[in-house]
Amino acid sequence: MLTYDFATATLLEHPIELKPEEEKKKQEEKKAGREGEEEEEEGGEFNTTSLIYTGIKGQEFGMINYMEKRILLFNAANGKKRVELELPKGAPVHTLLNFAYCNHIYWLFDKKTRSWKGYK
Repeated sequence: MLTYDFATATLLEHPIELKPEEEKKKQEEKKAGREGEEEEEEGGEFNTTSLIYTGIKGQEFGMINYMEKRILLFNAANGKKRVELELPKGAPVHTLLNFAYCNHIYWLFDKKTRSWKGYK
């Protein structure tokens, strides 16, 4: 799991292990067909379910600030924020999911038109 430390502008890595009851709950959700259901959350500034890997040296990982419509890119070696990219005002940003990166394009899913929009 990765977390963002606002005080140091750094991504931090945390190994996680599911407790037996959490693993059981996850298996029950999977059986019931509820695994990975999206729930919009209140509060926060960052899409907490989508982290991208760009492969760009020194800017390997990215996350999206949906409040300010900015993509933040981080150095994999030290976790420090390297770049902030501003998205257009009309960019379709969401609190969960719907954010990806492929072929040097940042992708955002527009739920209204049910299409992906790419930004370079």
